[in-house]
Amino acid sequence: MTVEGAADDKITFKGTTDQYTLRVKFDGKGSPETFSTLVGTILTPIDFSVGESLPQIQIEWNQTVAEIDNTEMDFNLGVPGAFTGITQIGTEYSTSRVDADGLPPGSVSGVSIDTDGKVYVRFDNGEQKVVSQLALANFSNENALERASGGRWVTTAKSGNAVLYEAKKSGAGAVSSENLEGSSIDQAKVLSDLVLNEHNVAANARAFKKNEEGISEVFSLFR
Repeated sequence: MTVEGAADDKITFKGTTDQYTLRVKFDGKGSPETFSTLVGTILTPIDFSVGESLPQIQIEWNQTVAEIDNTEMDFNLGVPGAFTGITQIGTEYSTSRVDADGLPPGSVSGVSIDTDGKVYVRFDNGEQKVVSQLALANFSNENALERASGGRWVTTAKSGNAVLYEAKKSGAGAVSSENLEGSSIDQAKVLSDLVLNEHNVAANARAFKKNEEGISEVFSLFR
């Protein structure tokens, strides 16, 4: 076998003058599976289980300098089933892992508000975004606010103007989303007052009826 350099530089298997090809078969993982020698058309496997081993490779350089004449270089071709020597791990291209850093298009599926007053828009692809934030108002004297219709309150000179804060900051409270404020009315008292008023109306109706009957009797006496 001729290598680059002088015409008579050669690579031989040390200890033999036979000229043959070393054939390596790789397994599915890329490590050597078998080593065989090919002489002509005869392929002979090297059996490592009975102590056989790969022949050493010797490179003879035909140089004039005595120090480098017949320099030996060892090549570690490895053993079957290990990655200690040559390997063959080249395969067809395939995607082994996909790291997606985006989301598919989505439609709005809902809106929610957290205790900080942040308004979130939810999408059916799992994403949610903050689109706004509610502000809470404090007054120097909230008890001086004047009641208006529709559950509203308006400022007065005694209540002071509204000062806006973020929820849960600077003394402002938290936002309770999707909660109905409880009524301050005593339902038991209201029901008892309703029954009492009903009896009063009935008693007054009977009183008017008796009065009407009495007036009728008086008129009948003068006839």
